[in-house]
Amino acid sequence: MSESKAARTYNQNHVARKYTAGKRRVSIYMSWSYPAEAGRNPAELDNRFSTMTEVRRVAWPAYEAPQWSDPMQFQQGIAGALELFFWAFVPFQQFVGEATGHPVALFQRIDHAGFKLPLDERVLADTDTLLVFGLDHNVTQQEAASAEIEALLLATGLVSEGAAGAAESSVIVDTSAPGDSLPRASEAVARKLLAAFRASGRPNE
Repeated sequence: MSESKAARTYNQNHVARKYTAGKRRVSIYMSWSYPAEAGRNPAELDNRFSTMTEVRRVAWPAYEAPQWSDPMQFQQGIAGALELFFWAFVPFQQFVGEATGHPVALFQRIDHAGFKLPLDERVLADTDTLLVFGLDHNVTQQEAASAEIEALLLATGLVSEGAAGAAESSVIVDTSAPGDSLPRASEAVARKLLAAFRASGRPNE
């Protein structure tokens, strides 16, 4: 991937995207606690992500360039492997951003710095399509609160008090589980949404 022409920023608040007819505002929501996943003990082999060193061994020599293998440039523990997810999102974010004219926002339930962000109006208010990735392990105890599920039902127009234009909103939930665990936070959301879609008579989305 070529180096970005724009400077990268970190540690700032999301800037809301204004609605544009025919141009969907896409957001990505990671239902994990980044610190909980990155802070797992590598000596425990079950229910954790790989370390970057393990990834390099398995995928050798794909990640042997200094960009990935030099500990002065890239983290070699679990945190380094987690960063590969963010790298993988970049081409998608660039493509969708160019197609829609809106930047693709990426949110985390608990981010690198420990800031907590449940699924609420801060995520949903300026989102037309939400991609929820359930990559959390059970041992990190991420649970979808009833308020989060209610907020999603409102945003998708599946309850009567949804915001204007909510009927055009869509939610895509990925419940693929790393290791042997199920991602509780997104699984609960998926079950509730599916039940609501069936009750509404609308086709599943």
